[in-house]
Amino acid sequence: MDRINLLFVLPNFDTGGSEKLVVDLIQNLDSKVFNPVLTVFFTGTYEETFKRMGYPFYVIHNGRVRSKMETLTFLKRIVERHGIQVVNTHHTSPLIQGFLPFKVLGRKILIHTEHSRLDQDRRIHKKAILLERLLLKGVDRVVGVSHEVCRYMVDTLGVRSSKVCLIPNGVDIRRFHLPNLNRRAYRKRLGIKEDVFLIGLFANFRPEKNHILLIKALSIAIKRGRQRIHLLFCGTGEMEGHLKEEVKRLKLGRHVSFLGYRFDIPELMNTLDLYCLPSRFEGMPFSLLEAMAAGVPVVATSVSGIREIIKEGETGLLVPPEDPEALAGAILHLMEDRDLREGIARRGLKEVERYSFDRTVKAYEALFTEALEGGGYGIH
Repeated sequence: MDRINLLFVLPNFDTGGSEKLVVDLIQNLDSKVFNPVLTVFFTGTYEETFKRMGYPFYVIHNGRVRSKMETLTFLKRIVERHGIQVVNTHHTSPLIQGFLPFKVLGRKILIHTEHSRLDQDRRIHKKAILLERLLLKGVDRVVGVSHEVCRYMVDTLGVRSSKVCLIPNGVDIRRFHLPNLNRRAYRKRLGIKEDVFLIGLFANFRPEKNHILLIKALSIAIKRGRQRIHLLFCGTGEMEGHLKEEVKRLKLGRHVSFLGYRFDIPELMNTLDLYCLPSRFEGMPFSLLEAMAAGVPVVATSVSGIREIIKEGETGLLVPPEDPEALAGAILHLMEDRDLREGIARRGLKEVERYSFDRTVKAYEALFTEALEGGGYGIH
């Protein structure tokens, strides 16, 4: 049987959740069945790593921004060059700009994946949401990474429920099980002593991740006498300068480390005492799953996406969004109660087995194969 030629399309190539999902999918798809190709509109920190993997890779706006007509032609040529049969777009812009070359002109199976509710992201213009609502009527399948995203697709964007498929994000639990890691030595490399309570937040500096809430909560905890506490940030992004200024203003410099983009997230996660995700909204956050896979207790805001993963008081603590006092209180509660931390970590590790990346890969493989064999629901 000939292999299925499959094209993934992303808006950019930074180190966010959707980029991680697509890169991991490409690496883990059955190579006897699939020929994956990747194109991104704008490049990012993943490019050099991905190029070394040897898969076909294209950057649309490479050195200059192409016009809409040039972009259409560029995408159409990729489809023709690789004999693409199935396209998987992620996020709004690839769907909007790819619908004409992929679906109308190319007559390919088009599967679209959304990673959060569009109405929660202030960067997405209402006109773009209306256009996506229209175009989703013509795609063959729609994937939501959480129950909330799937409900939004059906109830708000009007997608037929028969076209919507739930495929939760998954984590490779084995990568985060590091029983032989020398935790003390790894902390020493970071300049963190063993008796310091170490909190982590590994997410790019974007408004929705709400790093500022955690900084404020840290300040409150320190003012309440908890001096042996430190916060690790991993990531890059537009808010970094502002966050560093806030750390400086609150005189937290010796309590906060900005590590930038890191490839050693499993090791870093295993050095933590607590993982905190104070997001304003989420789809299905990878970093929370990774913390649970590493056996690290978690505290997070009670927002959609997170509530699907965390059971309050059992697999983590949940606090209201935009409430630094509540977040500080949860952090201090976990600092002071070792038994609670260990219980949450143990139950979280058990819960995360439901989010195995092997399941995610198999679900996407089945979706791609069945959509192609079934001929799709879209424009033909």
